[in-house]
Amino acid sequence: MTTRLIQITKVTALLSIIGLLSCETDKCDLAAPSFEFYQFEYIPADPNNQFAADTLVLWTKFEDCQGDIGIENGEIKNLRTYLFEKFNGEWVKFVPIDSVDSNLLFSQIPTSDKVRDGQKAEGFIEQPFGSIRQTSDTIRFETQLIDRKGNKSEVVTTPEFVFPN
Repeated sequence: MTTRLIQITKVTALLSIIGLLSCETDKCDLAAPSFEFYQFEYIPADPNNQFAADTLVLWTKFEDCQGDIGIENGEIKNLRTYLFEKFNGEWVKFVPIDSVDSNLLFSQIPTSDKVRDGQKAEGFIEQPFGSIRQTSDTIRFETQLIDRKGNKSEVVTTPEFVFPN
């Protein structure tokens, strides 16, 4: 299972923002970014590669009126995602055996030089997870986005995802 966790970390590091759009300067009263589930994308492993793993991509959508999404100094993880597995009808939070791996699903969203502070930013976040399947075939995520001022979006709970057999 530790090998799977290491693979998750490597794949999570490939996180990227796509579709970041600069819009007109909109002033709004919302300090925290809006954040919502968009979709899952399942990519089966290449059957010709014995070392390949399935990949599950979590797509979320965000909007931030101040345009301060992204980190500048690399010190904090501003996308915090937790994995839950379903056992006997109950959701159980995944806790790594090694406490060093406790932030496996946390990622850093970089700043974009296309958006100035005070300018509305919106887009999609692609978060790929390889070897995410643990013991259960049904999972879900809880995730939250934090802007540079420390404003936190609401926690987004995804629908459940059932891995194909």
